[in-house]
Amino acid sequence: MAQLLGVSTVLFALVAAVPQFGQPLLQVTTSKSVDAFGACFAATQGLAGHAWAYMPIGQGGTFTDAGAMGSAGSYWLKVDGSDHRGKIRLFGDGGRLASRSLIEAVDQCR
Repeated sequence: MAQLLGVSTVLFALVAAVPQFGQPLLQVTTSKSVDAFGACFAATQGLAGHAWAYMPIGQGGTFTDAGAMGSAGSYWLKVDGSDHRGKIRLFGDGGRLASRSLIEAVDQCR
């Protein structure tokens, strides 16, 4: 229980620490549910050996690699399933040119 509380606290802190970026690197919609998109995205990141964490918020959530060791930069992938067309927005800190693989993963899963 203490470990779960610790992990939850860290994830809340990471999501709360999301910098306010101007324009998203990618903004798309999906007809898939948040759960279906999330399962696909997590699988692609796992197969690629990329760090990721997910914090559910309301009818969506945020994927991020913020704070991961060895990460060249951080990303925040916000998924909002509050209407019939799920909204997906990718933000990055600018230091991660590997965002191409993130965009490909989003395109594959949406």
